[in-house]
Amino acid sequence: MSKIHIDYLRAFKTNGEVSSIDFAKNLTIISGPSDTGKTYIFKAIDYLLGANTLPFSKSTPYSKVGTKISTDFGYIVVERDFTKENKNNVTICDSNVDGIESNQIINVEKYRSDVLNRLLGITQKVKIPKNQSGEYQTLSWGIVKSAFMYMEKRMQSEASILIQEDRYSKTAFLSSLLYILYQQDFTQYLSEESKTIMNAKKKAVVEYIDKTRMKANKERRERIAELKKAFDPDTPLEKQIDFLNSEYNRIDEITQNYVSELSNIKKQMTEILSKINETDLTIKNFKSLKEQYVADINRLTSIVDGEVKVKGSLVGQNHICPFCNHELEEVETSYISASKTELQRILEYMQGLDDSIKEAEDRRTGLQNEYNVLLGRKKDLSHQLDDEFKPKKKELLDLINKHNELLKLQFEDELLNSQETILQSEKEEVIKEYTNTINYKPMELFPSSFEDDLSRYFFDILEEINYKPLESVTFNKASFDIVLNGEAKSTRGKGYSAFLNTILILSFRKYMNETAVINPHFYFIDSPLSGLEISEDDVNNADDIRKGLFDYLANNYENDQIIIIENTKKHELPELQNNLDENIKIYKFTGSDKAQGRYGFLDGVHKK
Repeated sequence: MSKIHIDYLRAFKTNGEVSSIDFAKNLTIISGPSDTGKTYIFKAIDYLLGANTLPFSKSTPYSKVGTKISTDFGYIVVERDFTKENKNNVTICDSNVDGIESNQIINVEKYRSDVLNRLLGITQKVKIPKNQSGEYQTLSWGIVKSAFMYMEKRMQSEASILIQEDRYSKTAFLSSLLYILYQQDFTQYLSEESKTIMNAKKKAVVEYIDKTRMKANKERRERIAELKKAFDPDTPLEKQIDFLNSEYNRIDEITQNYVSELSNIKKQMTEILSKINETDLTIKNFKSLKEQYVADINRLTSIVDGEVKVKGSLVGQNHICPFCNHELEEVETSYISASKTELQRILEYMQGLDDSIKEAEDRRTGLQNEYNVLLGRKKDLSHQLDDEFKPKKKELLDLINKHNELLKLQFEDELLNSQETILQSEKEEVIKEYTNTINYKPMELFPSSFEDDLSRYFFDILEEINYKPLESVTFNKASFDIVLNGEAKSTRGKGYSAFLNTILILSFRKYMNETAVINPHFYFIDSPLSGLEISEDDVNNADDIRKGLFDYLANNYENDQIIIIENTKKHELPELQNNLDENIKIYKFTGSDKAQGRYGFLDGVHKK
């Protein structure tokens, strides 16, 4: 195993104060507006993994960063400061990894090639070709890291996200991929080979080509026999495929109609819920007013009762002033009549109010019944789509694909049988290419399964996040990039470039998990949705592909550590739920001194 995990990041001020962030076991999402230090986090981790660029601007009061890197072989705690005399060094504060000592300061080049390689399980120096002529360099994390760490500017690139944009580093990078994926043997591509080795290799190449061809012929014919089992041998194949296409189109039309109806139902349900909420507020206000009327009735009753009691208590008493002994005049003022009049008026109001409350409650009941009917229809449609039509559509598509594959393999078999002489000539050309001179072409060393698997994974991910329209996906080895629905990524805007680059990274990640011999299980992506804006009306759309992307990450992190940085401006980041599970952490920087929560990553560093 070669898994690495970044446990935390610490940034140290010169006065000893620390800003820190802890990363989840699997998925960490860091969001916030611009200038809240999100990119600082990316650059600091990159710096701690051997990059030369300082992570923070000189205007900040921070002078050092540190982290803990855990692996299957143990852990190391490292720090790196920004001073001119020490920026080319790395301090290993603590380590329990064999071969890596604690309390040592080493040069960053040695750190990249020795320490980080050892954390990946690479204990010996590995030579990889760096150009077509077979010149080589030593494999290190600094070469291969761009397959796992992606900055925002690179995410918006119209070129392939999987290869280095620097043409001088491209060959070395592809070589490093070949090694971590398949532990590719580069011996025959290195210019230091002897004539003896070349002759031995020629013999091996001949044997390999012959065996491979025989194996390919056998596998192809076995596959043809297997594919034929899916079809009725007594019915012409053309008639069967016509029926499959017709049935597929019928099911597809039904599915689209259901999806359209579901969309309309969701819209109606939203409108009804809004009306229910308005009605609930009306009922609440009416009841509050009724409580006020009851309080007024109680007040008027108290006034009348009090006057009656007072007059009764004064009957037969002498009305003499206790101070001057003069007789007091009796006052005849009474509030009983006025109170009764006011009481009658309130009772009339209450009768009308009770009628209004009942009318509002009846209206709410009607709205709720409408909502329940729509909800039931929605469930029925969703059930039929998920349990009947989608599986049937997939089954038909599988048969259509098998038919297409069968035709292709049959054509190849017939063609190869008729061109044996041409194949022999091609074999001699291959032998010449691999034995006489070095002509290293790393892209040709990736197996055909690399293209097929990436295409399939890309299609599956887009389908899971509800991307539409989704018709076809092909991985183009020449551009080392995906062609979606027959169109290159460059035909779309920057927002879609970043989004499609993200899907390709996740497809590559799945391929790594299925295939790679050396797999760091670590990915850091800055702004996967950069530029992919959405209108205010669609922010809560359940079909939003942005939400689908983050739902996919939350449900499919597997055994990897994934760190995502994303902006919150212009709805690029969908609303995320906190505490999805214990393996996920979400940080939401506010970028505001007035808002509750954390301003940004670096304490005391605020945008001006």
